[in-house]
Amino acid sequence: MKKKGSETIDCVKITKWAAFYVDGEAPATIKQAILLHIQTCRSCAQLVHDLQRTVAYCRLEPGCCVPPDAHKKLWATLDKHLKRKK
Repeated sequence: MKKKGSETIDCVKITKWAAFYVDGEAPATIKQAILLHIQTCRSCAQLVHDLQRTVAYCRLEPGCCVPPDAHKKLWATLDKHLKRKK
């Protein structure tokens, strides 16, 4: 049975919430659902890990300027990669 206030999340939702999760901007119920999901889903765990590493590397470079369309290209590439693994 689903607890009140709990959230379930699947691989599609992970791709929508991963950046918010990594930035610490996801709601608590989403954070908890992502943590539970990535314990059993290797490809989503890898996605979250890769995003965390990317953010960490960007923070190491002061004044790093990301081109405006970079996030769209990144998500398109990640989406293709996830679809190939399933």
